[in-house]
Amino acid sequence: VPISGGQVECDGDRSYRWHAGMVIADPAWKPIQETDKLHPVSRHSIQLWSRLLLPRSQRWVEIPCGRVFPEDGGNSEDAEAPPLEFDITAVSALGTIRAYLQPVDLSGMRGHTAIETILAAVAPAHPRDLTPTMHCLPPEYVVGEPHGGDPVADMHAIAASIGMVLYEDAVGVIRLDPVPDATPDYDWSTGVVQRIDVEDTSRSELVNSLLVRSGSHDVDPPVFAVAQITDPDDPLNVGHGFYYPAPPLVSDSVTTTGQCQLVADTELVRRRELRQDLSVVIPPHTHLQPGEVAILDRPAVGVVGTRRVTGWVMSLDTTALQAVLMRGAVNG
Repeated sequence: VPISGGQVECDGDRSYRWHAGMVIADPAWKPIQETDKLHPVSRHSIQLWSRLLLPRSQRWVEIPCGRVFPEDGGNSEDAEAPPLEFDITAVSALGTIRAYLQPVDLSGMRGHTAIETILAAVAPAHPRDLTPTMHCLPPEYVVGEPHGGDPVADMHAIAASIGMVLYEDAVGVIRLDPVPDATPDYDWSTGVVQRIDVEDTSRSELVNSLLVRSGSHDVDPPVFAVAQITDPDDPLNVGHGFYYPAPPLVSDSVTTTGQCQLVADTELVRRRELRQDLSVVIPPHTHLQPGEVAILDRPAVGVVGTRRVTGWVMSLDTTALQAVLMRGAVNG
């Protein structure tokens, strides 16, 4: 595809990970008929790549940075005089899933089997690789309605209830993996970061104690668990005598106290990491994935230690820098 401009976004906080807005330089590619390759119903996808020159070997390597499906391309009103270029937007696999055709029974299934069952019902053509889990859903668990419901939201809720994350990788495979820990993947303490903007969390959003309880009527008596910050080096340690409890989190997917504890621990870490939002400008690192961790050292703006990548945005331009979105990184 002859792309002359645009940008690609990778967002770990969105229900689908990849989004691209592209300027196509050749009017011959403009989608007019439903069979045209860039038409939203053509079933074609676009694999985006970036090229990186390795300084030592002087060799070019290609890095995948998203497989997306055309979503909108607009047609010219004057087919006799099409524009020299046109815009399209495209989203990754989870962004193409709309609704259920009929209810799906997931009663008692393990988490990964439940997600596989939903995908088989609403998106059988998309490749997937789902990490197995021993955690099960309640004995009665049905999702969806005829031509309604939100399959993607249901799958994300199930993934969260088993301590995992659902996403599409850079080549379009739908994956279910454990939530990554805070082990550093990169050292950006010197020579990488060109600009950094920081926004601190307000006191009203701080959390150091979180309760998760079951919401399914089939789990009787209900189960629950509490997670608290107890790290002596953390300013929000409950041992200091200052408490910031979050409203109870009710999950219809959990069935055991251990599962509640897993969800509580994972969610408390996520909320603790929200203490600081960062926008970091660096040279192109299109291999970055949400969840990865980098070491930063900017004491002047209060950014020292590990921070987690939540996403990035980059222009489809050979001279562009990359804006990386980050927040704190905390081990559970």
